[in-house]
Amino acid sequence: MIVDKLKEVAEKKNISTVNLSLSWLLAQPGVDAVIPGGRRPEQVEGMIQAADIALTEDELAAINEITVL
Repeated sequence: MIVDKLKEVAEKKNISTVNLSLSWLLAQPGVDAVIPGGRRPEQVEGMIQAADIALTEDELAAINEITVL
């Protein structure tokens, strides 16, 4: 399952799957901003951290391979 594979990548980097996803989105060409939503302020604060997460080329490639339909 896609989510399980993404969890594996996130766990290796010690981040949440949400932050992994947001970091991946921010790494895409032409994407300058991502607008996440949260129900509680602490959720939003956690998501803001995604902007500081640098994914390696290998991590980006792994995520791209997982998400190919």
